[in-house]
This record gives sequence, C-alpha cells and structure tokens, in this order.
Amino acid sequence: MKRPYEADTSHSEVAATTADVAAEKLVAQILSQDGLTVDDVAVGGRPRSPFTGTMGNHSTAFVVQVGAIRRAIITKQAGDAAGAIGQLVAQVRELPGYGLIRRLPEKQRENLRVAEERIVEKCADAEQVGLLDLQDMIRDFLQFRELVPLTVINVRAVAQSDSGKGNAEGEHHETLRRSEENYEPIPPDNLKLAIIGLLDVKALAYILTATPGNRERILPGSTGIRPEDLELMIVQQHICSVNMDCPNAFGKAWPGVAATPEKLPEIIIRAIDPAIEEQREKVLNACLARLADWDRRASPGFYEERRSSAYRNELVAQIEQIGGTPPSAPTGLGRREVRKPERFRETHEQPTAKPATKQPGHCNNLPVESAPIRAKEQVEGRCRQRLTTQVRIDKSGRIIGLDSSGRSPSPFPGAIGMGGHTTAWIVYVDLVRTTIISKTAQEAFTALQRIASAADRQKMPFKRHVDADGKDLATIALEQFVGHGSRLAEIGRKQPPESRYQLEGIVLQEAINSLFTFFNYLPGVTLQSGNINGASEGRKRKLLKGHESAENPRPKELLQRSLLGLLDLRGVQQQEQRLALMDRHRWAVEQAYPKCWQDSGMKGKNASELLKMSPETKEDATYPPLKKRRTMGNAPPSSPV
Repeated sequence: MKRPYEADTSHSEVAATTADVAAEKLVAQILSQDGLTVDDVAVGGRPRSPFTGTMGNHSTAFVVQVGAIRRAIITKQAGDAAGAIGQLVAQVRELPGYGLIRRLPEKQRENLRVAEERIVEKCADAEQVGLLDLQDMIRDFLQFRELVPLTVINVRAVAQSDSGKGNAEGEHHETLRRSEENYEPIPPDNLKLAIIGLLDVKALAYILTATPGNRERILPGSTGIRPEDLELMIVQQHICSVNMDCPNAFGKAWPGVAATPEKLPEIIIRAIDPAIEEQREKVLNACLARLADWDRRASPGFYEERRSSAYRNELVAQIEQIGGTPPSAPTGLGRREVRKPERFRETHEQPTAKPATKQPGHCNNLPVESAPIRAKEQVEGRCRQRLTTQVRIDKSGRIIGLDSSGRSPSPFPGAIGMGGHTTAWIVYVDLVRTTIISKTAQEAFTALQRIASAADRQKMPFKRHVDADGKDLATIALEQFVGHGSRLAEIGRKQPPESRYQLEGIVLQEAINSLFTFFNYLPGVTLQSGNINGASEGRKRKLLKGHESAENPRPKELLQRSLLGLLDLRGVQQQEQRLALMDRHRWAVEQAYPKCWQDSGMKGKNASELLKMSPETKEDATYPPLKKRRTMGNAPPSSPV
C-alpha cells in the first residue's frame, strides 16, 4: 500500500501550480482575560493558495474550518487546546480528499507534506504550548487543511467571473451556530438550507461539466476519477467538515437520517441536483453560443487553421461532456466581421463588460459587474472581517514579528462600506510594526503610547466622529488602549519571566487592536467619499520594505514617489485639509519607514513643498498595471493576434 505522499504514477501529472497570490496574510488572535484560558479566537486573512494566481473557491466555506477551530479550543487552557487541535488533525486525515494526496502534482504534494509535518510536530509538544504558541498552531492547522485535496477548487481555470465569489456563507454559518448553541429553535428546513448553502454548488457544477483536461486543472489529482465519484467525495468531505464544526446540525436537520450517515450524501446530492442542472444548462448555452460565434467569425488567413480547428474541437468536446449536441462544422467560412479590439474601447461608462477569455473552458463566462460595483462589494466584504492582530515573541521576551488583518469598525455608522483611507492603511500597520520590533511587551507599549499621543495632538480641519450618544469615537478607543497598560503592569509584577512573555503578548495584541481602531477614528484618516480602489499601495510598500531592509536599495526619486504615493487626496479639495493630511502622512511614513525617509531627501520639507512633489494618484510608468492580453473580439487568446 502506498504512503500518502508517495507519488501515484498510474495517471499523468500536470505541472505544479502552487504559488502565493495577492491576499491578506493569515492571522490568528486569541483573546483571554486571565491569560490562561482561551475566551475567543479571531482569524483574519486566508491561508496560502494551492494554485497560481488565484485563491480558488472553497468547496466547503472557509468559515466552517475556522468554526471547527473555535469549537475545539474555546474555554480550554493552552495545553488542552493544543491537544484538541491534534485531534482535528486526526479527523482531517480521515477526509476523502486526504486519500488523493499521492495523485497530486509533485510541488503541491511536497507543500502539503511540509505543512502536515509542521503541525504534527507542534502537536507532539502540546504540553509546552503557551497561548502565543497556540496562535501559530492555529495558522499551521488552517494552512494544512487548505492544502488537502478537494478543499479548494480552481474555478478560475474555466470561469474567471465566478472565481472567488462567496455565497453568503456567513449567514448560513450563523444559522448553524445559533442552533448548535441553542440560542433559539431553528426549523429543520432552515438548517438544511444552511448546510447546503455552505457547499459551493456552482464550483461543483464546473467540475461535472468540464472536459477531462480542464477537470485536472480545476481539481489537480482528479485524472481517472469519474465526475460522479468526485461529486460524492466532495459531498462526503463537506459532511465531515460541517460535523467538525457543528456536530448536531445534521441530527436537527434530518432527525431520522442522521443515525444512518451513509444516507446523508445521497440526500444532499438529490437536494443540490436542481442547482447543478441549472448551472449545467447555463454552461451548455454559453458554449453553444460561443461555438456559433466562432464559426461565424473565423476565416482562413487570419488565424492558423490548425489552431482554429483545435479551439473548435475543445468547445465541441465540452458540449458533448455536458450532454449537448454541437452543430456541424460549417463547410465554408464566411467573411470575418471586424470589430475594434477591447483594449481600445471606452469601457468606463459601460455597466457590464465581458472579460477576456483565457482558454476554451472560459466559454461559460457570464458578464461581470463594472469596477465600481466590484469595489463596493469588496468594501462591504471587508467591513465584515474582524480586526485581527498577532504578535510573535521569542524566548527572551523580545518581539520578533507582527501580523494584522481586517479593519476596525467603520467610523460612519449606518453607511454602506468602510470609506477610503487617505494615508494607506498598511502605513499604520508598518508604523506599529517598526515601533515594537525588538522590544519587550512593556517597552513596546510605552513606545506606542508616545505614538498615540503624537497622533492625538495633531490638529485636523475635519469633523470628529461621534457615536449615537455624542461621544468621540477616537477618544473612546484611546481610553481602551491606555487601559491595557494596567493589565501589562500587573502581569509584570505578578508573573515570573518564563510565563510572563506569553501573557504580555496576548494583552499587547488587544492593545494594538485598540490603537488601530483609534487611528481609524481620527479625523481625516478615513473619508466616506474617499477612493476605495487603491493606487498600487502594495507595490509601493514592497519597494519601500526592500530599501528599508537594504535588500534592494532604490534611488532617491523612486523613494519619493513611493512615500508620497501612499497618500490619496483624490477626495479632498480644500487646500487647508490637503496640507493637514500631508503633515500627518509625513509623520506616519517617517515612523514607518525611517531609512527610506532619510534617504529620500525630503526630510525638512514642509507640507506645501511635499504637495508639489506628490505624484498623481494613478497608475503610471513607475508602477505599471498588470498587462492584459490583447484579444480581437471573441478570438481565443491562443491564436496569434
């Protein structure tokens, strides 16, 4: 019998497709009042994806995996909680997808092996684990769980417009959670809808309708497995995943069936069949329309005949896979209709736009929303993600790392969205990180107090944010931050060094969350009319971090553009406000990137001079946008255009 990580050579392997993509780093934060017991745990960001260029679609919503962690460790002390995570690892090894490990491409198989060994090694030392160590265990477990086959589906390989889209998983999970904790009686039909709602039925439909070649791209390791068997395995894994989070859900949703678990997959498959068939019909119609359009447009001499034939054959194969009947190839190809290329069209006023296809499997793409609508959805999604901070402290009590994910509550109660930051939010995160690195928790808190006082003293010509009772939100957050100082002082007096560092780290994380909330509530930091689309902040910040660490020094002019480019004044018209925001931005970037600021040659310049030097907040030659492949009409990108 083959071991899980021994390659299965009975099928052909595709090239490895594992790489990091742009996404918030996974952060786990434990909340504890007594410093011993886990009162709550918050998880922000997402694990590294097993795929290149996309985070993929979770077959079972990621919130279920986080819920399993919360259920396992809340109310437990660190050692017991670590043991509970070890039990979760054992349950993951029983998932149907775990048996497919040896069928994965070599790179994905190796990444999964490393992730499993890391979490297993930490579980073996469960008795020595503190609360800060437990946070790292949570991250390692979720990374391991993410890489298990059948967990993530690469929908982008065939349908870019449906890649990464959620399905209101939070509402479905909340229904199960309230039922599990007996907050209120939930009708069985509502529980059934919630359980099925946490399964990505659309992603499952793409697996069932894909050609064998595309199916391997969607789900690496699936070569040689019938689509119906893959559907059964994914549903079985969904049932196991939900049971790890809400073990009573199936018993309440299907009271008479839960006693015979072998019947549950069949019941759920029957329940999702209508949605699968609806999606199958959409894919079939889209493929037929694309094939008819291709037959009408293709002409000899414009595309290589061999490539045209190959593209058409792939469309025909997908139509037949779905169960449709493709039309016969035309005997004579008519004159090709000439259309202006997409890249030269005016698209900013169009409510919808059809994305360029990547391969024939994209024939099931539907029109996607315009950029403003997507941006609005992204902001609404962010406002539901909890602010999460994780501090790492070494054995000597010195801080060696800080990660943060999510955002503080909006300063605009009742408004849609979070608003837009003037100074990029990552600057405030880096400001805190630069301030606390290499310090003890006590030293870090003292330094952060000075930062908070300096920020509070800055006079800004903006209206302050208040709550329903008229209390200043920034003042409330600052008082909460200062209050954590007494907890840190008490730990320092009562706890010995060997146990003090872990407890101090837990309290310092909560203090930093309060400080971030204070920053977010300061006048002018967030504008309701601010631009929410960003301006290459990630690339500018990466450039600054490379110079700061001396790994990739940059010239003075580029440092200036990067530092000033992290300020977005597109929503600010009054000169007084622009000068005040530039003053604050200068203070923030000087604290966050001291070496970059020193080497930029801007030290000593006033706000008015910096405003004149500030670049336009838009994509330019310094930070070129991601290149899009030019296509002519609906021509396949594989064709030479």
